[in-house]
Amino acid sequence: MSVQETYPDVTQPLNTPIPNSNCAANSMDTVVILQRPQQRGYFVSRTRIFFLVLCAFLTLAVCVLLTAFLTREMCVKDGLNPLSDTGRSEPHSQDPESQDGPNSNGSNATSAVHYPSSMIRLPRSLIPSHYDLDLKIKLEDTETPSFSGSCNISVVANTSTRSVVFHRSDLALDESRVRVRSELGREEWKVVKQYHVTDNEFHVLELERELPKGQRFRIEVGSFKGLIRDDLRGLYKSSYKTKNGKKRSVNIV
Repeated sequence: MSVQETYPDVTQPLNTPIPNSNCAANSMDTVVILQRPQQRGYFVSRTRIFFLVLCAFLTLAVCVLLTAFLTREMCVKDGLNPLSDTGRSEPHSQDPESQDGPNSNGSNATSAVHYPSSMIRLPRSLIPSHYDLDLKIKLEDTETPSFSGSCNISVVANTSTRSVVFHRSDLALDESRVRVRSELGREEWKVVKQYHVTDNEFHVLELERELPKGQRFRIEVGSFKGLIRDDLRGLYKSSYKTKNGKKRSVNIV
């Protein structure tokens, strides 16, 4: 690279006045004036970089704290803390049309735990891992299609708890055949009270002693029955036509 390409102002004769120069103007010598090329770009100081990194760190810390706070609030909302002003619980009887008497264990709903009506998710104290469902459907030879069956629910105790909650809607439940056992069935936890929370579609079992945290258990619902609906809820009936125009009925959950 030549000097002219790097430094644009290369030479200047002394007979031309040079600003801020002590050289004689009548000299015939040549003076070379070197000028640095102008730098282009944006210069960021170390102080500014430090403040940018600090702001990014503080923003990340605020996001983490906010996420932790919201997660804690959701866990508290999903917990079993009693709330006296919302929710409605009712004792359950063998017939879903009759839910106003005392339950099979002789207790009433006045001492039951109340849940907020907006709470539709199950509490996180027990985490289900597997369902064994035995279902018998009656479609023919009856005026009203119905079904019956039993269900075993395998759960893991996320926290120690004396309450077991599972969903139930428009089902007649035989409470005398509801059990809570260890995973292998060798130990049983006595159910001292059970009731139906209609607003939340919950069925709640209150146990005599706590289920220890971290262990696996089995919730046994020995017998239930209900009607096959036609309003797209629960177990409902639908139909379709084959290529030959023949109508086929199906049951959908």
